[in-house]
Amino acid sequence: MKDILAKEFLYLFFAIITAIPVAFLFLYMLQLDPGHTSVAGDEQVLEVDMMLIGGILGFLGVYLIRLTVWAVKQFVQ
Repeated sequence: MKDILAKEFLYLFFAIITAIPVAFLFLYMLQLDPGHTSVAGDEQVLEVDMMLIGGILGFLGVYLIRLTVWAVKQFVQ
């Protein structure tokens, strides 16, 4: 049981670490630059919201890939 919890914790940590660059990539693909020097309040809120959406999509993407690999392993065995 401890092995399973340790593995899940590592997957969670990996997913969080991977989600950060995916969020920046998401902003880049939408052509939003988080490094503006003069940003209006509404634009700043939009950038933060888009960053959070990108991070959540990255996190879910990592777990979806993990579940897909697990399902293929179960199918092959």
